[in-house]
Amino acid sequence: MYLAYNICLFVAFILTFPFWALRLLWNGKFRRSFKVRLGLKGVNRQSGKEDSRPIWIHALSVGEVLSSVALVKALTARYPKIPLVFSTSTETGQQTALKALGNLVSEPFFFPLDLFYVVKKTLAGISPRLFVLIETDLWPNFLRELKTRGIPAILVNGRMSTSSFKRYRAFRFFMKQVLFCFQAIGMQAPLYARRMVEMGAPEDKVFVGGNLKFDQEHRYVEQPERDEILRSLGWHSPRKRVLVAGSTHAGEEEIIFGAYSRLLQDFPDAALIAAPRNPERFEPVHHLALGQGLRCRKLSDPVNPADQVVVVDRIGELSRLYSVGEAAFVGGSMVQEGGHNLLEAAAQKKSILFGPYMDDFQEMAERMVEAGGGRVVSNQEELFQAWKSFLESPSLAERTGEMAYQVWRTNRGALQNYLRCLERYLN
Repeated sequence: MYLAYNICLFVAFILTFPFWALRLLWNGKFRRSFKVRLGLKGVNRQSGKEDSRPIWIHALSVGEVLSSVALVKALTARYPKIPLVFSTSTETGQQTALKALGNLVSEPFFFPLDLFYVVKKTLAGISPRLFVLIETDLWPNFLRELKTRGIPAILVNGRMSTSSFKRYRAFRFFMKQVLFCFQAIGMQAPLYARRMVEMGAPEDKVFVGGNLKFDQEHRYVEQPERDEILRSLGWHSPRKRVLVAGSTHAGEEEIIFGAYSRLLQDFPDAALIAAPRNPERFEPVHHLALGQGLRCRKLSDPVNPADQVVVVDRIGELSRLYSVGEAAFVGGSMVQEGGHNLLEAAAQKKSILFGPYMDDFQEMAERMVEAGGGRVVSNQEELFQAWKSFLESPSLAERTGEMAYQVWRTNRGALQNYLRCLERYLN
């Protein structure tokens, strides 16, 4: 099976090489990252550490990076002599890691391509004592080489959405070999643990550790700072009632702008913050709002108090911006993208709305609904009615926001579970 996998991988690399070549030719940043992905450039190490063999932590993209922050801080405090190296697979993940982790780890780098010679060269250069995978980003050659070299591989905060489970289960006979390479597999919830076992993971290696996202530290923004944020948006005088739509995807903004336009008939002072998930969509979403007749600017543009909509075009701003909203909609959930983390909004005591497609955050969404802090909205009409109810009744928005906040506060503890697991391979 590994032979078949490597043949398919090599053929895919050759067929897509013209695409890589064009990007290498025109994009200097991609050229630098591609050298690391191909194992042609070494990884920078932390200086001033007594030990030479690092802990390697890998987080696929933004959500996984943010999940890892509490774990990285705990490992740094508990093992100050051991260096940490950190990889991601996306550009936005890199930017988030640089901002969120600071000097806790060496300069974040891009995860190598899963070509066997690249994997061998990269692991020989880094020589980690332990590999920690955040959530799920399974690469067969890489995991097999870790096993061959006797380097423990631990999966923490794992999840397995319905769509991913169906995909992986079709190759159960191969995935069984891949999952055997882990020393321990920690999953967020019992459902995900069962799915891992059904995919072929050894039952004695799988455990439920909880969701690290609940252990993320989200600073609650107090009223003076919220007033300052509104002033920076130009909406402080007269004070606007703000709605926030975060981490949105294609197909959702039309629904959001449509619901908001209807709200303006009854609440002409309402304002909207829209934060697309992916940077390449900042400009298209801005144009979409203008095309629907809304007065709109990007966050980086000069302030105009008359604007009704602000499109967030900077990474790392959403958590603070949730604080000025009357209610929050979390995207990736009205289209089949698996949803996004609800806790940034919950930590600001905001009522949370999301669509029916929350496969990646199913357990979190269920807890929000059960506690009364979250509500599912499936279309423009339901989003309009939910937003309207919160604007009509600020006390309702406040109560449901407090319930969402309590869901975040009362479900912490995963960090200690995963630390206990990692300690077995570090002490």
